[in-house]
Amino acid sequence: MLVSRFHIHGGGVECNTLTPHSTNLHPRKAAGQKLLRQISLRGKETELVSDDQPVLRFLDVDAIAVPPSWHSLERRCIAAERGTRTELKKALSSRLYPVPHIISTAACRCSITGTVLGRRFLSKAVNKFLADLFLALPKAIETVNLPKTTLSRYDLHHAHLFRDQTHGLGLLFHSKEYIVSGSGDVDVGNLGNCQIGTPLEFESEAMAWRNIIWLGAGQAASINVGPESPLNTDLLMDGLHEVCTILEDDLGETLADIYYIEELGKHGRAPHHRLFVIT
Repeated sequence: MLVSRFHIHGGGVECNTLTPHSTNLHPRKAAGQKLLRQISLRGKETELVSDDQPVLRFLDVDAIAVPPSWHSLERRCIAAERGTRTELKKALSSRLYPVPHIISTAACRCSITGTVLGRRFLSKAVNKFLADLFLALPKAIETVNLPKTTLSRYDLHHAHLFRDQTHGLGLLFHSKEYIVSGSGDVDVGNLGNCQIGTPLEFESEAMAWRNIIWLGAGQAASINVGPESPLNTDLLMDGLHEVCTILEDDLGETLADIYYIEELGKHGRAPHHRLFVIT
């Protein structure tokens, strides 16, 4: 199987194919490694393109300061190698926070997090940083003229925390999580109770750009994995091509899911109290 390789060509980057360098890596993981490397190397003013189709767009989240406590956790996770989850759990509070129902979820018996209890980080600075990052993404996405993303239980409300030995801790955000069944050119089918009431119709461009990656050095990018992107075949697992979903396992070691429930703001909760970490 072939994976994408990006080459600088003029003002952009063109995509060719090659066999993965390491026979030990699954082809999707090899493609994931190359994608992370490109995100870590490029500046915000540069677009990656393949056959004149953008592969990623960099997002300006520079105003979100990454706290020292995050970098400290990152160093410990990298050094731990096989004990990464243990290091992460040390950074989480022992207190369990009930995941509250919001009116619409209780009515349709939707469990957004899949559990009734979650944790937060011991570091208040890390909790604030993560909440601020969620809050900043919709505006950053709008600024680069990509389809609108909103913070809601139907759209952007979670990220997957992963560890890559080279690039440190990263976050994979998924927007457009619950789409109306039977809308658009692709029928996403029955996605469970949390799909009930969604206003989101299937739009090809919005789905193509639904994956967002943030790396620990502060780079953030929206990724195009639509049908015309080489990443659609190189990086996506069979069965996920039409819904354009990157799996966190193909980017590194999965550590936790981080949920941000914007609707809790209506009840007066501060942003960092809308955060729940599920390990």
